[in-house]
Amino acid sequence: MTSNSSVPKKPLSQKRVDLLAALLQEALLTGRRHLHQFSQLSSLARAIESLDTPSIDRARFLTLLRELATDAEAQAQIDVDMFESLLGGRMMKRKAEQEAQLRKDVFVVEAGTTRH
Repeated sequence: MTSNSSVPKKPLSQKRVDLLAALLQEALLTGRRHLHQFSQLSSLARAIESLDTPSIDRARFLTLLRELATDAEAQAQIDVDMFESLLGGRMMKRKAEQEAQLRKDVFVVEAGTTRH
């Protein structure tokens, strides 16, 4: 097996910065998608409210509004689940690290070797 020593390894702090940047980029994309969906919902609501909109179009707009809102809700739930999962994994890792540190700090002494 050969290794490519010309590729420099990133320090841990840089890896964390890169991970944070990737997470922020994902959050930004998610926010933009939700902004677009809310804009569509708002436009449909205004069209339904308009006195110039025929009742047949209002019925179609209401159906479209319901479908778009349902889709937006489902997508938002997926996003929430993803971010909760990421946070949950980080919290679990932190808890495991803390427990490992506690195990290092705890030591056992045989009962017969202590003095009272």
